[in-house]
Amino acid sequence: HRTLLATMQWSHDLLGEPARVLWRRAAVFVDAVDVSAVESVCTGDGLPADIVLDALAELVDASILEITTVDGRSHFRMLDTVRAFGRGLLASSGEGAELRRRHVRWVAAIAADASGQFLGPDQVPAFNVLSRHHHEISAALDHCAATAGLESVGLAIATDLWLYWEARGRLGEGRQRLDNLLAACPEDPLRSRALAVAGYLALAGTESAVAEPLLTRARDLGLAEKDTPVVAMATQYLGQAALFDGDLDTAETLLREAAALHLPTDERLSAFCWADIGVVALVQHRLDDASEAFERSRLPVGAEIGVR
Repeated sequence: HRTLLATMQWSHDLLGEPARVLWRRAAVFVDAVDVSAVESVCTGDGLPADIVLDALAELVDASILEITTVDGRSHFRMLDTVRAFGRGLLASSGEGAELRRRHVRWVAAIAADASGQFLGPDQVPAFNVLSRHHHEISAALDHCAATAGLESVGLAIATDLWLYWEARGRLGEGRQRLDNLLAACPEDPLRSRALAVAGYLALAGTESAVAEPLLTRARDLGLAEKDTPVVAMATQYLGQAALFDGDLDTAETLLREAAALHLPTDERLSAFCWADIGVVALVQHRLDDASEAFERSRLPVGAEIGVR
């Protein structure tokens, strides 16, 4: 162990100052990242963006970083022992807290950007980006949950990942993250949306009894805040919960209400509601009503959709 530390210290001492700075700052990552990530998190305060590539090349030549290829792009990764040494350097530099804040901001930006793609043709690529960075997401959420003042940022990240948690088989993790961060943020402005997402995830886990109180609280808060998208989301999944519980009349009422609420801001979400309305009618053997609802649900974005 002493020999290993001595070897890394020797390698460190041979590096130029920009490469030394980059080694300790890049140690904040937990997995392979590309140049844009390094530039977002590690530059500034003595490390200009225009010399990052040279510093990266120096670290690769010194075997501090390894190059891997992901989707045709170069990514840089540290071995665990090298990262541990770098984190020791980061801690002693006094930059640790700031670098972790930068890392959290970078993860938050990735989550927000991906969330905007969840309901469009770039959904799968967005999920792929999040899956590739899942270890970074986990590290950022752990840091937010453990750091006073960052809980709200963590809640925003976990909420933005609403569909990713389910679609990529991380439903339990998403629910636990949201439960913990909601408990840490009792007065957060984002609370109504986070509650709606928590209710959605509980419903996806087939726990209607858990989902319904969360969704009801989300809808009540959304109404008080005049946040129509939250009210629409909560109403939609309360309708689904009623459908799952076999209360078909209540389900149709809530789903029609949600379809109307969604329509002015997102026709895609309104279409999803009409698909569930079709399911309700089908279960009730109202075939003409089911056909009409399904037809409404398949109309292209941009078409006018009437709500009766």
